[in-house]
Amino acid sequence: MNKIRNLAVAMVCVAGACTAADYAETSKSSFVSYLVPGSSFNDFSAQTPGDGPLASIVFSGGAPQVSYTITAPPSGLFVNYPPDTGVGNWSTSDPIVISFTSGNVHTVGADFFLNDINGKRLSGSISLSYSDGTSAVVPSFTSGPYGFFGLSSTSVITTLTVEPSGNFINVGNLYVSSAVIPEPGGAALCALGAGVCLLRRKQS
Repeated sequence: MNKIRNLAVAMVCVAGACTAADYAETSKSSFVSYLVPGSSFNDFSAQTPGDGPLASIVFSGGAPQVSYTITAPPSGLFVNYPPDTGVGNWSTSDPIVISFTSGNVHTVGADFFLNDINGKRLSGSISLSYSDGTSAVVPSFTSGPYGFFGLSSTSVITTLTVEPSGNFINVGNLYVSSAVIPEPGGAALCALGAGVCLLRRKQS
């Protein structure tokens, strides 16, 4: 099994943290610019604000089509009120798990943020774990842009787990694609911004 360690240190990327075929991005605009046509986007506007606890949310879209199910076991999901649209955990002790059921997902990106029971955004950090062995720590801000993290992997991504943090964790503006993002401009494929650090130790 891959051994993964998180380091919440700004502007740090340990040598070997990203393989030559993986791409990580903390700039939403850059990530979106690299997506291929037909990528799936879900802003959760089809959900009813205030709904919950929901056992799951199921979504399919894009071309080629991708499918996924979002859960927050065991308590369920909550649909946020505007302007901070997205889905969160009903209980602060529960993770959010996105299971990519179509078996063809290679690229995932989303906004992440923390809030309290009244919907007020909070500062802090949010830990992410991917089935391909990648982990990341994303910042949450009290206002302004959300923390963003995007990953493209040559391995099929089957799950993304947003770990509980003691506050309500939320996912919004979710991008999913079956295509692997090519190396942008021939640059190194580990493109990490402030507040995020990845460290992957490959199987020996």
